[in-house]
Amino acid sequence: MAIGGLSRQPSYEDSVRRLGMEPEALRAAISNGNAERRRVLSKHHAPTAQGFYSWNGVVSKLSEAAHDLGWERHNPMCLPVLLNPQTRTLLFVCSGDAYTGLLGTERPRSRNPKGALVKALALQNNKLKESGALPIDLPETEEHQLLSALVGYTSYALMVHFSKQDYQARYEMSEVENLDPRGRLSPSSNRHIAPKFKLDSNDFDDDDPNEGFDGPGDFPVPPKG
Repeated sequence: MAIGGLSRQPSYEDSVRRLGMEPEALRAAISNGNAERRRVLSKHHAPTAQGFYSWNGVVSKLSEAAHDLGWERHNPMCLPVLLNPQTRTLLFVCSGDAYTGLLGTERPRSRNPKGALVKALALQNNKLKESGALPIDLPETEEHQLLSALVGYTSYALMVHFSKQDYQARYEMSEVENLDPRGRLSPSSNRHIAPKFKLDSNDFDDDDPNEGFDGPGDFPVPPKG
């Protein structure tokens, strides 16, 4: 829609709905992740528990909501991914850095390096108009077959950052573009940035090495036996 010769950009809410997701579902997932993290603030839990519980809380709540919206859940290489066959969108959850959820010249990156699966998804995003083979080699498994069927899908990351400095959770649903030289995920300019989620000082622990949010990277699981 043009106003006075200028093109009006869709709102965050409209943008994520066009991808088949509801803004309320994303916000509820962030809230659940924070609630799960607060369960393990005790000194008796492992130092890394807060980051993992928070990540898992976001994944589980988002997966439940996405199922009701027609998304499919898969776990290639143990990375939970959601697929929307109608909008041909793939979505997974990962931790972001301090630039997550902020507008500016610096784009966010994942806190940790990612593995072969996310690298393949990033490359495939850049090869949507090319034919079907995966851009890098992966083992001939069910996961490989899943990825081979994803030609025409666009992969997005729900990047999440809990900021103790600002007492807020920031998150965005952004298109995957590439990995930097250290293997950290970086989104494209196609970023759908959510309103900030307010937190308080009781939501944080100085001893948490993951700064409140971090899930496992994707990696091949050795066969049993």
